[in-house]
Amino acid sequence: MFEMASPGIPRLITALSQWLGITVMILLLEKRRSRILSVLSIILSGFMIIIMNYVIVTWLQRNTIEWIVDMVISVVVMIFCIWAICEVDFCSAIGYGMIGFVEGEFAASAEWLLSCWLIGGITLQNGWAIFILIGSFGIMYGIFYYLERKISEHFVCLEKKQTLVFVLVALLAMIVGNLGFYRVDYQTAVEIDAGMILAIIRTLVDFGAIAVILFLQRSWQEESVKKELTAINHMLNLQYKQYLDYKMNTEYISRQCHDLKYQIAALRSACSSEERETYLKELEAAVQQYDSQKVTGNAVLDSILTQKQMQCAQKNIQFICNADGRLLKNLAVRDISNIFGNIIDNAMECVAKYEDEDDRIIQGSVYQKNQFLIIRFENCCYEQLKFEKGIPATTKEDKTRHGYGVTSIIYTVKKYNGHVQIKCEEGWFVIKILIPIM
Repeated sequence: MFEMASPGIPRLITALSQWLGITVMILLLEKRRSRILSVLSIILSGFMIIIMNYVIVTWLQRNTIEWIVDMVISVVVMIFCIWAICEVDFCSAIGYGMIGFVEGEFAASAEWLLSCWLIGGITLQNGWAIFILIGSFGIMYGIFYYLERKISEHFVCLEKKQTLVFVLVALLAMIVGNLGFYRVDYQTAVEIDAGMILAIIRTLVDFGAIAVILFLQRSWQEESVKKELTAINHMLNLQYKQYLDYKMNTEYISRQCHDLKYQIAALRSACSSEERETYLKELEAAVQQYDSQKVTGNAVLDSILTQKQMQCAQKNIQFICNADGRLLKNLAVRDISNIFGNIIDNAMECVAKYEDEDDRIIQGSVYQKNQFLIIRFENCCYEQLKFEKGIPATTKEDKTRHGYGVTSIIYTVKKYNGHVQIKCEEGWFVIKILIPIM
């Protein structure tokens, strides 16, 4: 069924290798559909690639141009498989397709070279050949998956320049690795020696291409982590500075409100005018709003909740929070301000978009359950949020400067061996933090 693909690798091995290459990428990326449909899509993509390679090798590969057409079609099919199954844009699908293609080329070349060296390149009708195929592919793609998994957490969507670099690396590897085969006459007496030398060169070139790709991914990962940590530290410092401002303002307002209440009482007793009474009632109500300081048992949390409640009142947002601040005694001041500041700020930004007062509500609680500190906040949310690795993606256009609020919360909670759960269902956005109580 499968003829030999230049320069000697059986087409079935090439097809299997290409399919396994994109399968590694698909397993690492977020899927568009459920797990069962994703598995079925992966299997279907394998049949498509194998059948396509059989059709192409039957009608094409009579000359160099047709061999190039064959490779281009194979790559296009691999890219479309990734794009159709995974939750990535088409530009990123091209980049991941290039990675899978290079891995597939290296695995096919290395497997066939090993087979030629051990058993003389016998086709897959031999049991030893099948054993070598399964063993070598299992080891190589297991290593590929392990290495890519350590890197892929920071690469959901690739930038255009990153995709372009992957395309150039794959193209260069194909040109350098296969150019030498068109300078050898395979009908001569040196066919075996020259072919083996060129096959070794091709395998080494593909290996070098994979090394370059992994090095670039690692470098970009470190750069991404540095940017993320810088943004998180900036947000931590900002929330801490806001807390210091909140504390200073709250203390000042509390003193002024305390004095104003006595002044209002004195004015009311000295004057019986109805207009003055009405004015004093309005003034007293306004003062009462700012005098309702939260008392939770933790001074830091008191300052934050009081300031946030004042902000919610100004925006006509109902803010309800029942918190036992004593449970936060083991948390640092910066961490308390970062967790609660980011959670409430995000909730305020979300509900402020709704006109209905029943939708402009934020509810929070801090309590203990068994040996865990529980911090739970929820607010109305009717948007269809997109989650990336369990974290809601920012809805702002400038994604490089936004979207670090939840990430900084998770970063802070992990310091205490805690866990963050986020879900959005039935019109409610819920974030729940669990921290072991030591």
